[in-house]
Amino acid sequence: TSAERPNPMQFSSSTGELTLDMEKETFGAISPRSEGAVLPPGQSFHGRFMKVEKNSAFAGFLAAAMDGNPLSQSMRILLIHATQCRNTGLTIRADGKTYDSWGTLPLLMRRGTAQVTFARDLSGFTLYALDFDGARLFRVPLTRNGFEADNSPGGKAVAAYELAKESQDVRL
Repeated sequence: TSAERPNPMQFSSSTGELTLDMEKETFGAISPRSEGAVLPPGQSFHGRFMKVEKNSAFAGFLAAAMDGNPLSQSMRILLIHATQCRNTGLTIRADGKTYDSWGTLPLLMRRGTAQVTFARDLSGFTLYALDFDGARLFRVPLTRNGFEADNSPGGKAVAAYELAKESQDVRL
């Protein structure tokens, strides 16, 4: 009950894997193979594996192991940085619930940036920006443990990222 919590606007699951802060308008989810957060501008997320800071827009962030391993051991991780996305020409009435027109393609995406770091050395990893169909667009510069997320560098929409440590074939 709210009387038992120090702050009645903050909620946490019994395992601590899910957190909701209604004052800060943040949500976080942490498990061994995935971590995610929903954050308004200026708020941060500090998970066990992923940290998001300097967030510029209302956005959702997700790190999910794609090989079944825990994030701390995974060799292939999907990273999502999702801001508001809608069709060109979409019109919504003042009530915010009624759509007058669904609009058409192309999709319009709100620009967002953030500093994303991981509790892991990323030496040997490559970070790829992904298109909406999952195709690799280009390599994104990595630091030892993170990167600058930008979902529209140079005006090109980035839907997600793939962080991969590709094995080196040894030929004798």
